[in-house]
Amino acid sequence: DLEKSIDQARSVFASQSPTTRKQVLLFIATGKLTDESRVKVAMSKLSPTVAVFGVALRRLSSRTPDDNMAADQLKTLVSFALDKHFQDLQIDELNANVLHALCDQTKTFGAQILYGETAAHDHSPCATYAAASDCRADTW
Repeated sequence: DLEKSIDQARSVFASQSPTTRKQVLLFIATGKLTDESRVKVAMSKLSPTVAVFGVALRRLSSRTPDDNMAADQLKTLVSFALDKHFQDLQIDELNANVLHALCDQTKTFGAQILYGETAAHDHSPCATYAAASDCRADTW
């Protein structure tokens, strides 16, 4: 369940994660939370340095009332920069917009993970840099 997963992530961050690494949680939801109050308690125990991202997945291009409820619940769990830490996607968009974009500095989540509050459009694609170290693609 989600509560146990959050507790396990918190434990790993506290005991096994080097202090030089970013601590990131990514929630991917396909429906509403069934244990919202317990999840919020578990979230309150996380360090404020943990960046929490959320993706509400839906099957169709149009949103159902259940899709809207799931997205609204998930928005309460993500980090403060809601517009940069939350996406509402059709399931076919997950791979390109999230999974392949987590380390891409030109994408919303990637820019947030690599640079914090800097907007994704402020970074150039790696091909425009002379060396990989300038690109920072080698930081992960």
